[in-house]
Amino acid sequence: MATSVSVTFFFVALVILVGFITSRIFQTTRLPDVPLLLSIGLILGPLNRERIGGLHSEFLADAFNEETFRAIAPFFSQLALIVILFDSGLKLDLEHVAKGFRPAFIHTLPTMTLTVVGISLVAVYVWGLPPLLSVILGVALSNVGQTVSALLVREINIPPATRSVYFIEMAIYDVISIPILVGLLEIAKAGGHPSVALFAESIARVASVSVMFGLVGGLIWIWVLLRLENYPYTYMVTLATLLLVYSLNSFAGGSGAIAALVFGLVIGNRNSILKLAGKQVRILQEGEKVHSFHDEITFFIRSFFFVFLGIIFSTGRDAQGERVVWNVRSEFWPLSQANGTATLFLVGCGLMLAAIVAFRYLVVRYVSSRGNPDHISLWAIYSRGLGTAVLATFPFTLPEYIRGAGPYFELLRPYEPIFFNAALLIILLTVVGTAITVFYEEKRLRRVARTQGGRQTSAKE
Repeated sequence: MATSVSVTFFFVALVILVGFITSRIFQTTRLPDVPLLLSIGLILGPLNRERIGGLHSEFLADAFNEETFRAIAPFFSQLALIVILFDSGLKLDLEHVAKGFRPAFIHTLPTMTLTVVGISLVAVYVWGLPPLLSVILGVALSNVGQTVSALLVREINIPPATRSVYFIEMAIYDVISIPILVGLLEIAKAGGHPSVALFAESIARVASVSVMFGLVGGLIWIWVLLRLENYPYTYMVTLATLLLVYSLNSFAGGSGAIAALVFGLVIGNRNSILKLAGKQVRILQEGEKVHSFHDEITFFIRSFFFVFLGIIFSTGRDAQGERVVWNVRSEFWPLSQANGTATLFLVGCGLMLAAIVAFRYLVVRYVSSRGNPDHISLWAIYSRGLGTAVLATFPFTLPEYIRGAGPYFELLRPYEPIFFNAALLIILLTVVGTAITVFYEEKRLRRVARTQGGRQTSAKE
C-alpha cells in the first residue's frame, strides 16, 4: 500500500514538473508540449502493457490499467471540459468579440462545415463507420482547440484584429459544436434514424437552456463577488458555483459545457457589466484572484488530461501483441487490402489531417482574406486540443452508454477505440503540423515586414 501511494505521488509530481518544463520550452522555442505529455501516457500505458520495445512492468500495468482509466474517463473528461470552457469565457473580452465577430464567423462557419464533411467522408469510405457516427466524429475533430493555438496566437507577429479573430473563432467552435453534437447524439439515442425536427429541437433546447443558466448564474455570482471582498477561498467557492451551474443545467436538459462557457464569459466581463448597470467597480481584486488561481487549475487539468489520453490509447493488439483488433473496413480497392489493420486506421488519420489543412487554407485564401490580406495568417494555426479530446469521448460518457445495453450502446460500442485513438492521433498530428506551418508563416511575415520597411525607406529618400 505504501509503495502504491509513493508511486502515485511520484507520478503526480512527475506530470506537474514535466508540464511546467515543457510549457516553458514552448514559450521560448514554440515547440509544443502536447506530444511529450502524450508520450508519457503512451509509455506508462499501451507500450508498457503490450511489451513494445522491451518495456514492461507488471506494477505499472496494474497501476495504469486501461479499463480502469476508461471507467473514470466520463468524470475526468467532463471536469476537463468544464474547466477549459470556463477558462475560455474568462479570457474573452465582449468588446473584442463585438468588433471581430463578423469576420470570425465568416471564416469559421465554412471552415467547420467543410472540415466536418471531409472527416465524415473519410470515416465512411476509408474506415467503414456508419454515416451518423462519421458526422459525430467529424464534429468532434473539427474543433480548433485553445491548448496550443491560444499560446501561439499570442506569440505570432500578427495585427491585433487578426489575433482577435483567432480567439473568437475558438469560442465559436465551442458554442456551435457542442449543441450540434448533442443534437446528433439525440438522433443516435432514437435508433440512428435521421430526423430534422428532432435535431433542430435538441439544438434549440440545449442552446436556450444553457445560455439561460450560464447568464443567470454569472450575474448572480457577480453580485455575490461584490460581497466577498477580502474573504478567503474566493476561487474555490467560484469553482463550486461553476460545478453547481453545470449540474443544474444538465438536469434541466441543457449542455453543462455551454453553461460553463457563458458563466465564464459573464464573470470575465464583470467590470463592463457593472458599468452598464451604473455600479462602481469593486471586485477587481477578487476577480484577479479568480483568474490567477484558475490558470493554475487549468494547467494542472490540462497536463494530466494529455497523459491520461496516452494511457487509454489502444495499439489494436491483444496482451501478447499478436491479434489485430482494429474495427476499420473499406469497400474500395486497394484500401480493402488493409481491412482490420492499423495501416488502414493510420491512412484514415492522414487523410483527415490533409482535409483539415486543405479546407482551412482554401477558406482562408478565398473567403477570410478577401478585402483583408492580413487574415491570410489565419490558415497557419489549426491544432486540436483538450476540447477535441473531450468531445470525441463525450458520446461514451452518457448514461445510455454506461448502462451497457440498448440501441445507443449497440450502435457506438464497436467504435469506441476508434473515437479515442482518432482523437489522440489527430491532436498529435495537428499540433506538430501547426508548429511547422507557424514556423514558415513567421518567416513569410518577416519577409513581408522587411520588404515593407525597404519600400518605406525608399519612399522617404
